[in-house]
Amino acid sequence: MEINDLLIFLKVAESNSITKAAEELGYVQPNVSERVKKLEGELGVPLFDRTNRGVEILSAGEIVQNYANKIMSLIEEMKGTVRSEIEIYNIGTTQSIAKIYLEKRFAENESMCSLFVESNLTLKKLLKNNEVDMVITNRFLNDTTFKKIHHIKENLILLKSINKKKVDLQTETFFVSRDQKCPFRQHTLQYIQDKSLLNSQVIEIDSFDIILTMVSAQKGIAFLPESSLDNGFETANDIEPKVFEINFYIRKDSNKSIPNFLIS
Repeated sequence: MEINDLLIFLKVAESNSITKAAEELGYVQPNVSERVKKLEGELGVPLFDRTNRGVEILSAGEIVQNYANKIMSLIEEMKGTVRSEIEIYNIGTTQSIAKIYLEKRFAENESMCSLFVESNLTLKKLLKNNEVDMVITNRFLNDTTFKKIHHIKENLILLKSINKKKVDLQTETFFVSRDQKCPFRQHTLQYIQDKSLLNSQVIEIDSFDIILTMVSAQKGIAFLPESSLDNGFETANDIEPKVFEINFYIRKDSNKSIPNFLIS
């Protein structure tokens, strides 16, 4: 029994006509009739009742139809799994998300992924132009061509090095990203305004890794994801955490299999 025979059988069952099935499949009618008869011969039972109006599926045919659909579904699942293992999946994200969310997952999984680390504005353009398969961002992307498939919540807290004994907010240095759309930056600036602190206390650094290094070296403090506590940090005060979302977007017309480790 060949897979193609099952495909032909399913098309005949769907259209209730050997002639229509042949037209849709691009085959000549005798070829379709022969393949159906071959399948019936292998199974030892008729699958269709031939009439002047076309064909009507019999009870045995309904059983075969049910199994054939399952087989075809498994084949498609197999193809998708194989493609996901050999295709390079392109991901666009920010420095902070790459560090706090993707770094460990990349190290622990073998899926082939390419990473684009860009600003939030650039990420939207990359997905729009189909240059990446997924964008992981802490922003809401309002675009009808995108589909949000997943999100996680993270607490944003003010952190210092565990070796830093005292924090004086009136003189402390706050590290922020230069990305104007970074929620960590926006929250920091709002906090400084609410506390009537000085803008001169803010130092902009383009590298999220360097911000972590500077905080670790007791050069200042920063609003960082709660997961950063694993890097030798502790809360700088008793401020209530601010919840923010990390959102996962793909194009609506995407048919590329998503690596499971990204959204598990």
